[in-house]
Amino acid sequence: MSGAGRIAVIGSLTRDEVTVAERRTRQLGGVVWHAGAILASLGVETAIATCLPAGAGEARAALSTRGIELHDQDDVSTTDFHNDYDAAGHRTQRVGHVARPIRRAAVAGAIAGADIVHLGPLHPDDIADSALDSVRAAPARLALDVQGFTRAIRDGRIVPELSDRLGPLLPACHVVKADRGEAALIVGSDDPVVAAERFAERFPGLEVLITCSVDGIVLAADGAPHRLDCRPVETLDPTGAGDVFLAAYLRARLRGDPPIAAAGFALGTTAAELANPSRLVELDPT
Repeated sequence: MSGAGRIAVIGSLTRDEVTVAERRTRQLGGVVWHAGAILASLGVETAIATCLPAGAGEARAALSTRGIELHDQDDVSTTDFHNDYDAAGHRTQRVGHVARPIRRAAVAGAIAGADIVHLGPLHPDDIADSALDSVRAAPARLALDVQGFTRAIRDGRIVPELSDRLGPLLPACHVVKADRGEAALIVGSDDPVVAAERFAERFPGLEVLITCSVDGIVLAADGAPHRLDCRPVETLDPTGAGDVFLAAYLRARLRGDPPIAAAGFALGTTAAELANPSRLVELDPT
């Protein structure tokens, strides 16, 4: 991969209510936002496919300001997420309105001419099967954040659950990101090195990034696992850190960095963004 390039990100643009240490904010969220904003800031031509109401002026303005190309389908509302962090940093998630699945028509414009398509579903039904078929058929390299296929919505809460929609996607992927819990659901081990090795055995040639919070990451590339440490950062809100990391990794790979160097760049970019967020946009509470 080389050059500035074009990356398309597909998934829900959300209105997030985030509570950290009793501080509550309403802000723009979702993989398409956190990843899209970072990609655009790193000089990549960035397109997103998502659901968005006809109004949604704050969201549209934020995307336009950053030069992010929007391909949307109308809905009554965005998806609403409630992220609550306890004193130890553990997160629980609740869901309000869920937008309709993103369909082929919205995806088609975003992926046209893309070098990489970054799938960032937030739940198993976030992206319609017809849209996933279009992505698999596209000539672009495919990157997947597995989070949406390792969770389910039960009574308005997010719970761990492996979706049967993940299986057909993995063989088509070039890059996959998972956290330790997500990886364990897929390959049966919460040891990130073992999980990375199992991914590499099952999917030769796949680049696997397993994030371990303050313990850094494990990267499997060319069949071998590599552990990389990260720099601890004080942050008021860790929401979207994994999205920033994968976006920065893809940007580095797009310009030709080898996997280990790309992972190092992504870790540094994520630390800088957490310490001094550039992508956080607070929304009107009404």
